[in-house]
Amino acid sequence: MNSSLIIHAICGLLLLVIPAGVLYLWDKKLLRTFGVAVARMIGQLLVVCLMVWALFRYDYLALHLGWVVLLACYTAAVVLIRLKLNVKRFLWPVAVGQLVGMLLPGFYLRLAVLPLDQSLYATWFVPVMALLAGHTTASQIRGLGTYFSALKVDEQEYEYRRGNGKNHLQALIPFVKRAVQSILSPASANLAVMGLFTMPLLLCGLLLSGMEPLTAFVVMLSLTSACVAASVLALIASLWLCDGKLFDKFGKLTLMVAMLLVCTSCEAQSKTPVMYELPAPLKDRPEQILQRKGYTTSYNRDTRNPNWVAWHLTKEHTKGQNQRKEMMFTEDQDVKPRATNNDYYNSRFDRGHMCPAGDNKWDKEAMAQSFLFTNICPQNHGLNKYEWNELEIKCREWAREYGAIDIVCGPIYEAENQRTIGKNKVWVPVAFFKVVLCRKGVPKAIGFIYRNEGKRQTMKEAVRTVDDIEALTGIDFFPALDDATENRIEARGD
Repeated sequence: MNSSLIIHAICGLLLLVIPAGVLYLWDKKLLRTFGVAVARMIGQLLVVCLMVWALFRYDYLALHLGWVVLLACYTAAVVLIRLKLNVKRFLWPVAVGQLVGMLLPGFYLRLAVLPLDQSLYATWFVPVMALLAGHTTASQIRGLGTYFSALKVDEQEYEYRRGNGKNHLQALIPFVKRAVQSILSPASANLAVMGLFTMPLLLCGLLLSGMEPLTAFVVMLSLTSACVAASVLALIASLWLCDGKLFDKFGKLTLMVAMLLVCTSCEAQSKTPVMYELPAPLKDRPEQILQRKGYTTSYNRDTRNPNWVAWHLTKEHTKGQNQRKEMMFTEDQDVKPRATNNDYYNSRFDRGHMCPAGDNKWDKEAMAQSFLFTNICPQNHGLNKYEWNELEIKCREWAREYGAIDIVCGPIYEAENQRTIGKNKVWVPVAFFKVVLCRKGVPKAIGFIYRNEGKRQTMKEAVRTVDDIEALTGIDFFPALDDATENRIEARGD
């Protein structure tokens, strides 16, 4: 090896001294993680370079196909590990799905589109297959994750459809539809970004290699189309092949039953605490329960707002490095109809958090989920900035003082002349409630009601008993408590 090349490589790596120096000064704990990541990157890059060199040096069909099979198995394992699924059980269905997604569009591109004379040529075959593998892997993570989660949460929907005369495939249509939507929705949003940023980089490479501009345009257009098509093909093939691993010959969801039994056994052994923060089920209004990492929300499809949002706030959850400045308000794809960002434009109302971002700094996913519109209500700017924020800060102080508290909050509406905003007619609350339970020592609880207006309201003026708020909202709070304790604490605003 040329010694000057080694020197150049070392000089290139010296650029990493800049981020490493910053970490040394500000976050020494992350420095070790950064070093491991750099070492892993160097190793992976070296292996990939040697592998690609071999493919280019020995341009044989068998070698190419063997590399594609290994790539499919590796990416399938990445998908399953990311989704925390059984690798041994699902590796071959997902790997075959990856192969279908890569090979069908890949060979179509090579034989019908790409302007080359040879049927398999490493200069094209390797980068095209790598590009398709990357897109199918990301899509499989989203699509399979959505499918498995939907089956686990809505198993009763599947059984209901089977019980009403639908065959196995017909009963699975809603779940497959959700999975496909989960990959096509972001793909549609990303196409414009790919056209502006990602694909032009590849286009520059084609033009620098001497390809005519119009030819390069056709190639890039075809590659983009192939990436989207490959994502759908890989997902559909994987779902079809995984079906036999999920259901018995009678169409019974055997895997999910086994998972639930395992979860029940684990809960029994670990004595998982009761979720005291959850109110009783609502029977007088629409309710869709959504479990998030940092909170639980009861969504109302009529108001496009939550009926309530509940969470268990611990002392540890009041701290963390994840900041809201990097987050964006997001539509919740699990509900329909739903509020959107456009509903709030020019409405003169803030997108007011129920479970605040400040209670979710402990986890990146929890922070991101706090910006879903199923956790948001139209809120007066003054209330959002001052009184509601002061109450959120006070709750975090209580959590640090007592170790943990249980919180439920939500909107209150007037009986007539309901105001709405936006195309989706999101209801505007006239007030908001919040109830707080502390179970440390002698259990105690307190409630608050703030009018949804900019006029100054003191915390003392907002205090109510939990019983008062139950009577006003029709929600039964803290039903997991024994009756005597519930009756005692809910009668006082302590």
